[in-house]
Amino acid sequence: MPSNLTRFFSGEPDPARRKLTAAELRIRNQVRSAAIQADGALRFGEHVMDGLVELDVHRRMLARDDPTLNVLLAEVEAETVGQVKKIQRNLYSQWELP
Repeated sequence: MPSNLTRFFSGEPDPARRKLTAAELRIRNQVRSAAIQADGALRFGEHVMDGLVELDVHRRMLARDDPTLNVLLAEVEAETVGQVKKIQRNLYSQWELP
């Protein structure tokens, strides 16, 4: 494999600077899009987990030692978790990425 210096003096084109084919461009764009989606999903997941911890702590604080109130608040918490999971499942379609 010729070095960059040899390539420069021989006039041989640098493979790193050649034009990409349409297929290579498509693959590069798909990889970038997937990386953006993965980063977004990770940040969203991190945000959700932090929020769910706060929600659980808040439920426990409100219910204290009242088992009936704890059950009622746990139902609200469970519904909230379900709604967040629904939002997460639909996340990529809302971004309208290729």
